[in-house]
Amino acid sequence: MLHEPGVASWQDRPISTITKRDVLAVVDGIVARGAETGANRWLAYASKFFGWCAEREIIDAVPTDRVRKPKREEHRHRFLSDAEIPWVWRGLDAVGPPFGPLFQLCLLTGQRRNEIAALRWSEVHGLEGSGPFIDLPPERTKNGRRHVVPLCPMAAALVRSRPHVEASDFLFTVTGRTSVTGFSKAKTQVDAAIDAARNAEGLPPLPPWVWHSLRHTVATGLHSLGVAPHVIEATLNHVSGTRGGIAGVYNHAEYLPERREALTLWASHVLSLVDTLPAATPPQD
Repeated sequence: MLHEPGVASWQDRPISTITKRDVLAVVDGIVARGAETGANRWLAYASKFFGWCAEREIIDAVPTDRVRKPKREEHRHRFLSDAEIPWVWRGLDAVGPPFGPLFQLCLLTGQRRNEIAALRWSEVHGLEGSGPFIDLPPERTKNGRRHVVPLCPMAAALVRSRPHVEASDFLFTVTGRTSVTGFSKAKTQVDAAIDAARNAEGLPPLPPWVWHSLRHTVATGLHSLGVAPHVIEATLNHVSGTRGGIAGVYNHAEYLPERREALTLWASHVLSLVDTLPAATPPQD
């Protein structure tokens, strides 16, 4: 919370002197940077902190009370329809590296944003062979379980297209020292590219969606293509549903051939949809 520029000026002040106006100034500053979702997150953390202080009678009034979130957040279970997928793909094309291929890879594999954004070359195997895959160690997955992600030819081509930045192990990096960040800014750029393309065709903007919508799109799309639920859950590294509880304890099958076939089928479906739109104009350097 203290990393926000507006909060730095609070450090030498008694916490009881922080007012609602101070809180609003920080929120407005984050929004001004184009990070409305980030402002929501900061406000949530600040509210919890000030609430804790009030419970312990460190302060009498909570300065975050009745401060509204600056952005109404979209439902996380939103998925893209077949008609929307090509527009998003072309928007990612228009934005270009590193975020374009990053999120195209998310759309082809169904994996979590942070797991793909921080992907290492050392986690990619067999890239020049017939069965390439990503091997995520337990410390890199949300559920703490090792997860193997088969790469269909289209996904493998995306990975091969990434340049090696200096001696960095990261696929998606600008500095070579860390993986990319700035997802909110990237989303704004992609939305702008999509809106411009659709406006040129006399079409309205797409309904709001979030990065996590790509993961739900893969799950929904695989189901529509007739892929079995247990294969979908294994693909997404879910441990609920058919792989949860007692069934999950005794069923250790990874279904790798089935998952490779499912993701190849899904990639073919995505490509068939993308081919219905004209190519996007890449950004100029």
